[in-house]
Amino acid sequence: MFDETPCLNPEEIAMAGEWVNSPRMNRILACLPVEEYGRHVDAMEFVLLKRGEVLFDCGDKPAFVYFPTSSLISLTSTTESGSSAELAMTGNDGLVGTTLILGGKCATHKAVVQSAGGAYRLRADAMRFELGQGGHLLQLSLRYIHALMTQMAQSLVCNRHHSLDQRLCRWLLLYLDRQPGDKLLVTHQLIAHMLGVRREAVTEAAGKLQAAGLIQYSRGYMVVINRPGLEARVCECYRAVKTEYERLFDEMPEPAPARGHPPGPTSLRHAYEDAQAMLRKYTDIYNFAPVGYFTLNASRAILKLNLAGAILLGIKHSQCGQHRFDAFVKPEYLADLQQFQAEVLGGKCRGNCEVVLTATDKRPEALVRIEAAPDDNGRELHMVVIDITAEKTLHEREQYQRALLDNCPFMVWLKDKESRFLAVNAPFAHTFGWPSAEALEGRTDYDLTSRELADAYRADDRAVMASGEKRSFEEQIEMNGALRWFETFKSPVVVDGRNIGTVGFSRDITERRRMEAELRSLAATDSLTQLANRRHFLARLEETHADLLRNADHPVAVLMFDLDHFKSINDSLGHAAGDAVLRLFSSLLRDELRAGDLAGRIGGEEFAVLLTRSNPDAAAAFAERIRRKVAETSILMDQRRIAITVSIGIALMLAEDTTAEQALGRADDALYRAKAEGRNRIALAETPPPQQVFRGVQAAM
Repeated sequence: MFDETPCLNPEEIAMAGEWVNSPRMNRILACLPVEEYGRHVDAMEFVLLKRGEVLFDCGDKPAFVYFPTSSLISLTSTTESGSSAELAMTGNDGLVGTTLILGGKCATHKAVVQSAGGAYRLRADAMRFELGQGGHLLQLSLRYIHALMTQMAQSLVCNRHHSLDQRLCRWLLLYLDRQPGDKLLVTHQLIAHMLGVRREAVTEAAGKLQAAGLIQYSRGYMVVINRPGLEARVCECYRAVKTEYERLFDEMPEPAPARGHPPGPTSLRHAYEDAQAMLRKYTDIYNFAPVGYFTLNASRAILKLNLAGAILLGIKHSQCGQHRFDAFVKPEYLADLQQFQAEVLGGKCRGNCEVVLTATDKRPEALVRIEAAPDDNGRELHMVVIDITAEKTLHEREQYQRALLDNCPFMVWLKDKESRFLAVNAPFAHTFGWPSAEALEGRTDYDLTSRELADAYRADDRAVMASGEKRSFEEQIEMNGALRWFETFKSPVVVDGRNIGTVGFSRDITERRRMEAELRSLAATDSLTQLANRRHFLARLEETHADLLRNADHPVAVLMFDLDHFKSINDSLGHAAGDAVLRLFSSLLRDELRAGDLAGRIGGEEFAVLLTRSNPDAAAAFAERIRRKVAETSILMDQRRIAITVSIGIALMLAEDTTAEQALGRADDALYRAKAEGRNRIALAETPPPQQVFRGVQAAM
């Protein structure tokens, strides 16, 4: 239902404006003695504060001290990660700028306007001078700081020991105590920022209060319909704060009498008191509503508006009959607005629309939502106009952040401390086969993968939170029946010194791993024969020698091969024929290798083989198979058949060897002995006597 309070005459409007903007609306100023009241007020400036306006930030030097009359200011603290929470709220019960009162220069918190309205401000230098006089303003300011500290301390206790439902009740009641009326122009996101919790948690808690019949909320505002019910549900923290405030203010001097109204006849004084009571009631239910109320006639001229409406349009109460509402709407929205108003008046039904108001000298362009209904006769239009610019900006920012996450080429997720997904991006949902990112909110790893992997992920999340350190690793995960490699980064999420969850990033590096493996293979492989190249073979030889030093029970044999008369093949038939012979020999050699053995091309037509767990007899048998297969093989080049033979030298790797290449040298010596004895044969290296090994060790030292 819309407020049907009749429009006041010009004299009453003037009195209402004076009372609404009166410094007496602020509890501290109202308690000043007469001799101080006039001096302080004359030095003050009245300002209208816009919602979201930052009066000063942490580290700033406040230029003014503010005494709110109809506005509400939140004192907040922000962490390095960008998370914020409300320390306390100040309305017409006190002042903003306690740093100056306590002798500081820089603010330790941020002061931001939570609810638009009026305030009186005093320059910082003037405030310091007045405090130096040691008068009532100093006494009242210190008492208020005492009360503010009580609010902060009780908030800390409440946040740690009481449920979110109780904390929300406390916050709503403190808000109502500092604002007239029962309507709060707040969003769930704003409350979440003030309480330092997730928006979803506030939505859930508000839903419980609405289900209990205590509040009603819509997008952008909230109405308390059962304050006694809230007071019955709230924790003891609210009563502790309220009791302390009342105690401190009860001890204050009596409020100063109104300036400009000297004592007069009793009848005039009573008339003025009655007028004050009527104006206070009118303001409570109409002018101090945090949203704009308008009544338009059929021509859309403004018949009535409240203080919020006047501020929104940038006009005075007394000018309401001189303006049409359409004049404040951007031209491109006029047609839609006029159609909407005609439909509401014609159908005598409620409706809503969104339009943009033109900028004023006090604010930029504003996006507003209009909810309207006709009167009983269909001649007047009652409108509630809500500024949703900040809400829209916040929504657009959330959409931008969502687009940013969804367009990342890797998976991103945020988990709470129970490893439930709070948010994921589109690539994450797509990778795990879910229809959307929103569908995964509230899910866990157990909904995505095997129990074994989910247990491991949860344990890893807890380890990251417990250590407080970032972690990165590579892991192989089965996706759609195929194993894929992922590079994963995890970090704890810390708010106010508490680990509240983890954030993670992961990207598919399967292709990168494949390319790295391919590059490693190319770096270790001879391109002509596809056997190990010299560098890789010698590195493997060193590793095998190191293993032998740790465990000498498993013999190792090293074999050297040289293709007989290879130079004549190259000289007479060309390098193409020589390359064909090398590839053929490499194929024969590779076919005889066991798992764990390694063959490599050492240079030109020389090859080497490393046989693990092989004694002299087994090595000789391997060499003989190779020699015989090569001798039985020929290659046809340019109508000419080429016979091939190979000479082979064998040596055992000894634990007494100071280097791995000593065994390779002995095998090479045996190879040249086999070539000297007529080629196409095998020679076994002689084991060096102990004294020769000892001399080699000494030389190495």
